[in-house]
Amino acid sequence: MTRVGRNRRLRRDQEPPRDVASIHPATLLAPFVFLVHDIEEALQVERMNAIAQDRRQRLPAPLAKWVGRLHYTRRTMGALAAALFALQAGLSVWSRRSRRGERALSLALRLRRSNGLSHIGQTIILRRYVPGVATAPAVMATAGLALRALKKDRIARLG
Repeated sequence: MTRVGRNRRLRRDQEPPRDVASIHPATLLAPFVFLVHDIEEALQVERMNAIAQDRRQRLPAPLAKWVGRLHYTRRTMGALAAALFALQAGLSVWSRRSRRGERALSLALRLRRSNGLSHIGQTIILRRYVPGVATAPAVMATAGLALRALKKDRIARLG
């Protein structure tokens, strides 16, 4: 363990804290883009629930069973959007403080990218607009830029 500052000890997996103001703009922008993405979903979720239930017959049996169990409300989606926004904003700050935070943010950003891809896949399978598909490219782009910034920062520190 190393001492940093006044009586603060760092574990082996930690580094001295970097300035939070040095967070890459794409890393700061990603939670806001995902919030807009979630709001798009929340505004249309009830209408899409009804459409999904009507189209269940066209889906393969395992997928139809799964779709039959889905039912979200605007309130649920709004609460989920707020929680995810707070989580990623916290991870953005934590990523400047430790390697674990950096890894957690990297995982969160990768999950965001896969979420964007899932909306595009749902649109193809259901053959119609799915809430979230309009903002999915923006989510995928900001997550990709933030991941690239994390990688560059990691390389700069190690090299």
